[in-house]
Amino acid sequence: MSTVESRLNKLGISLAAPPKPVAAYVPYTISGNQVFVSGQVPVSDGALKYVGKLGADFSVEVGQAAAQLCAINILSVLKEACEGDLEGRNCTVQGLDGCIAEGKDGIGRKCDKDATKRGGSGCHLSES
Repeated sequence: MSTVESRLNKLGISLAAPPKPVAAYVPYTISGNQVFVSGQVPVSDGALKYVGKLGADFSVEVGQAAAQLCAINILSVLKEACEGDLEGRNCTVQGLDGCIAEGKDGIGRKCDKDATKRGGSGCHLSES
């Protein structure tokens, strides 16, 4: 077991087989020594686990659990792309964007438009 997976296991996280795409896209593309992972949704055991709007249908805490599941799915796809070896490549996250469907109570997504120019995501949960 790799050091990465060992650390995940200590956190109670295991990487299952990556989810099958829920739309017409490829889960990842490799260009040189870079892996580009396509958007991931909170899928578990082949089904969407969280469907709805943050603040209207579920709490911020449930939204955080959905985001964690998306992150785990990203790691599972990355592991597949790296032929099971998460430590065999020099990995750096170049950018990570998230989208949140917000409810009517003002909890949702606010974006720092300059953050993407800096190579990251400017989106975060907030209460308006």
